[in-house]
Amino acid sequence: MKKVLMLFFMSALTSVISAQVSGKAGDLDWILSTDRVLTVSGNGEMPDYSVVSTPWRQYISIIEKVIISEGVTHIGNNAFNTSNTDTYNSALESNIFEVLMPNTMKSIGERAFMNCSKLKKVEIPKNVTVIGEYAFYKCENLESAILSEGLQNINGYSFYGCKSLPTIVIPNSVESIGNWAFQYCSELESILIPESVKNMGWYVFSDCTNLESVIIQDGLTNIGFSSFQYCTNLSSINIPESVTSIENYAFEKSGLTTITIPKSVSIIGDRILGSCKNLVEINVDDTNLSYSSVDGVLYNKDMTDLIQYPAGKLNSNFTIPNGVEKIVDYAFSNSQHLTSLLIPKSVINIGSGTFYSSNLINKIIVEWEEPIKLLYNNFFAFNASMCKLMVPQGTSESYKNAYVWKDFIIEEYSVETSIKKLRNTKIDVYGSKNSIIINSEVETKVNIYSIMGINYTFNVNIGLNEFTMQKGIYIVNKEKIIVQ
Repeated sequence: MKKVLMLFFMSALTSVISAQVSGKAGDLDWILSTDRVLTVSGNGEMPDYSVVSTPWRQYISIIEKVIISEGVTHIGNNAFNTSNTDTYNSALESNIFEVLMPNTMKSIGERAFMNCSKLKKVEIPKNVTVIGEYAFYKCENLESAILSEGLQNINGYSFYGCKSLPTIVIPNSVESIGNWAFQYCSELESILIPESVKNMGWYVFSDCTNLESVIIQDGLTNIGFSSFQYCTNLSSINIPESVTSIENYAFEKSGLTTITIPKSVSIIGDRILGSCKNLVEINVDDTNLSYSSVDGVLYNKDMTDLIQYPAGKLNSNFTIPNGVEKIVDYAFSNSQHLTSLLIPKSVINIGSGTFYSSNLINKIIVEWEEPIKLLYNNFFAFNASMCKLMVPQGTSESYKNAYVWKDFIIEEYSVETSIKKLRNTKIDVYGSKNSIIINSEVETKVNIYSIMGINYTFNVNIGLNEFTMQKGIYIVNKEKIIVQ
């Protein structure tokens, strides 16, 4: 029955288009010719419409070309939207492949060309100041969008899902770019954000997976929530000194390899660089008053908070500096090379998801004599049962009875040297089960002597080093080390 009705409907439309049809759009006139060209003429604004109330709605799948004549100043809301009343999905097929607009045009309404999936090219006239929300939403075959100087606001979702759009030039008159404006423009390769743009909304270029080049000119004050999230081909970006805040998830899971935070940034949101698997280094301008970086790791200025360890950092081991009190949420998420970690006694707070999917980590050394309290999500998506937890001598029972900690492979290390730096050196030495662990700030050679006077010389790298030794007592730089 549905098929019969559809055939009847299409047959009726075919018969209608065999003759020219026309009507009124407010004070404007419209004509649909037999060659499927809709022309709207007159002076003034086209009315705003609800989704199904446009005067040409019954012909919407017949129209192939739209000409807006000189004198028209506004394309109304939903003018050529093919959606249902209650969804953003297309209900009717759109066959519009070309739209011509006059220089008298000043604004394009919300959802004006929503789901016009065959539209190939659009040129926004020079007097248009506003592109409404969802104006070109999911115009999936749009290959060219020319924006003219004079445009001031690109509102939310304007070009969302235009997945065939390879490039777009934002005029140096645009002041704001709305939420989700270019999300899922998966073929977009490059973007220049001119100095006129002061504010960016949420998810503006999120999921633009082919985006390789982003140039931000001095003028932008904020990088919005998730602005470049999942931009997996984006390897670098410049952040100008006009930027004062970088909001949550701004570059999460992007392809960045390095990034420099300028001195102007005073607010960094959650996980701005979380799970960036290629990120090897985070730099912060030395004069920044709020943040700092040491050896490519991001901290707050006084280094009490460890904010982000680069997931692609090539080191296999890392020592959290003494004095750090908090490891921020997801700080070590998706670490690609890290296998061992030392957490000093100064740390009193471990955030949620801190070691999310960092399953190459197979050893964590802690200095607490009493295990700090954890929640289940502190080691969320981390295989603790495959990780050795080295705890101070005499504390293993406390850890074996502690929530979350009990899931690790727990071993004790000797604390006879009270875990202090050896005299006149930049190394710590720990006696463990069947091994000596050396944590070094420099590359060096270390001589270890057995009580029988046998000398063992080891090349020590920066960070944690473990050397297998037989059970016994050893001397390292006049300090006694016990191997259990």
